[in-house]
Formats: sequence, C-alpha cells, structure tokens
Amino acid sequence: GRHAGRGASRGARVCLRPSPGPPPAPTHPPQDAGPGEGRKPAGLQVAFADLPGLVGREVGVSPWVEIDQAMIDAFAEVTGDHQWIHVDRARAEREMGSTLAHGFLTLSLLPRLADPMLEVAGLAHKLNYGLNRVRFTGAVRPGQRIRLRQRVTEASRKGDRILLHFEAVFEVDGAAQPVCLAESLVLFVPD
Repeated sequence: GRHAGRGASRGARVCLRPSPGPPPAPTHPPQDAGPGEGRKPAGLQVAFADLPGLVGREVGVSPWVEIDQAMIDAFAEVTGDHQWIHVDRARAEREMGSTLAHGFLTLSLLPRLADPMLEVAGLAHKLNYGLNRVRFTGAVRPGQRIRLRQRVTEASRKGDRILLHFEAVFEVDGAAQPVCLAESLVLFVPD
C-alpha cells in the first residue's frame, strides 16, 4: 500500500491489504448505468469486515444526471460564485458557445451519485472524511449529462472504523475524457 511506510511511524494508520484470495463477491454486481436516467443501479453489498477486500475494485457507476442552467444558477446563488462564464448566458454564448457549470457543482454531486453504490451490512454510519486531490479536467455545459465511476484504492483502519479511499471519475455522456478526477475519503463506522 502507499502508506505502509508513512503510517507506521505515527501508529495512527495501519494499511490494510486485501487478502490473497479473491475479493468478496457482491450480492449485486456493479452496473454500467446506461441511457435510462431513472434506472437506479444495484448497490454493491458487502459486510463491514469485508470493506478492505474492495481495494482495487470498481464499486459502481451512477446513473446519468443532466446539468441544466437552472442548476448552475442555483449553485451560483448558494455559493456566491456569479462569474459570467456560469451565469451570463449572452456573453458566454458569444465568447464560448454557452455557459459552463462550476467545477465545484460537478464535485458537489459526489455524495448524491456515490451513496447508492455501496451498501454495507453492520454499518452504523459513514462520514465524508475529505478529499486528497481534485482536478477539473474539462467543462460541463448546460444540457450535458454526467455520471460518476468509483473504485476503491486503499483501506486503512482508524480504531474500529475503516477509512476507504475512492478514485472518483466524473464522465460526460459522449466525451472521451473525464471532467473531474478526485480522491475522496469515506470513514465507515460499525454498529
């Protein structure tokens, strides 16, 4: 694991490696959410103790979500980010062809899109533990659809809790490259 050397000196972090055998079989395998926007993908179902075995596995692909100008305007209102590239339709149309969604609007959809992907038996709750890295690698225009693809990259123990690191990739329907890449951290607390 990446933190085998770093965490050992602090004693607060122990890297958990997946067992040499195959990872636990999901009750419902991840589904590639296709054009049917309303379709809810089956969540990957695992027991709390089996979370470290997910390292290296894709846990799911969300349904498509359309980003529209109303969503962009509402995000601008809530955050106070009224930069013209997001909200001035006339100028943006002239200079760029259309407005662009805020990168943080795309990122803000992470909990909504990720939550249904993983169902954990024996879980009291899970907490957003933060982000290690975020890159906005493309733009989202009004009317485009995005989805999230996630893979577990690391598991570490924090007392009786398990911290998972997820590679989060936001894709735009029909685009060859993702528009946002992030490493998100989620802390799972057993019941």
